[in-house]
Amino acid sequence: MFEGSEALDEVVNESVASSICADADAGTDITCNAKWEPAEIREYCILPVNAQSLIRSASARGCHRVLKASRTIAGLEDGDVIQRHHLAEALQYRTRVLDL
Repeated sequence: MFEGSEALDEVVNESVASSICADADAGTDITCNAKWEPAEIREYCILPVNAQSLIRSASARGCHRVLKASRTIAGLEDGDVIQRHHLAEALQYRTRVLDL
């Protein structure tokens, strides 16, 4: 779908995800969800019950990363709530470390 990371960056920067993030961070110096602390993640990254089982095995740090990515994916679809398919997509982007 995209030629490279620059094309993807352009789509994300022009998307509604930026405005959702700006609205959520109004009154703070945080400019994107990548800088959210655990309190913001708990407030803006609510998971439906049917999605919670997908993330149970992740560490806290990994969970936070995936939740922030899921929130961005939801924003790209003009949503403000993370759905199961947003979380599943974000999990696909996680880097896997293989024991060789």
